[in-house]
Amino acid sequence: MKDKPDLEANQAVCFNCKKVLTSKDQYDMVVCSCGAIAIDGGCNLRIIELIENPARTGGLSPSADSGFMIKF
Repeated sequence: MKDKPDLEANQAVCFNCKKVLTSKDQYDMVVCSCGAIAIDGGCNLRIIELIENPARTGGLSPSADSGFMIKF
């Protein structure tokens, strides 16, 4: 298997488990089975991180001082 699969505009790879997710249309929200990310929007793809991505944060925990933390 290749390191990076060829993806369509409506696909994303989970940073946690490497599963390829596909959103088929604007209202098709797909959540990864490991719970790390969700995607939505079909070809207008939107990626939502549900847990911290260590590759993006450099392994650092988000803190209130960094402006990185988002509360829902």
